[in-house]
Amino acid sequence: MYSSNLVSGKTVRVSLSSPALQFSEAVVKTLNLKLNEIAFTVIPSEGCAPGKQAALLSIKDANTEEEYVSTSFNVTVDDYAFDHISKPFLAFVSSASAGIGSVTLFVLTYFQQIDTTLGVPAGTAAAAAAAFWGIRPRMLYNQNQATNQTR
Repeated sequence: MYSSNLVSGKTVRVSLSSPALQFSEAVVKTLNLKLNEIAFTVIPSEGCAPGKQAALLSIKDANTEEEYVSTSFNVTVDDYAFDHISKPFLAFVSSASAGIGSVTLFVLTYFQQIDTTLGVPAGTAAAAAAAFWGIRPRMLYNQNQATNQTR
């Protein structure tokens, strides 16, 4: 992608850096004719905000430290509540569920069917719905945070 004097057989040191991200250590690799794969791990810093973050790729000679390539690129940081569920999506699903539940309870109350439909007084039904949709997602999030901190 970039013009450089990189050729097969050279031993290079590849490193990534960013003020908002912590990358794993630089990798020393001897280049071959085909595809050269290098893997890095990255952890967002404490104050890193979700979204695009600038990073720098640097390829240098492993022995002389002569720089062959240095280019910037963007890394997208997503904020996940757990697994592959983002916090904004989880908030949307929770809000939509609470909204649907509220409308359902309103309609049932309006038609005076809340007690016969749910089999419990309206106040108890509302409290149970609020507890389920308000407290349970927060408990799952806290449990996931505790699990991630022990890894």
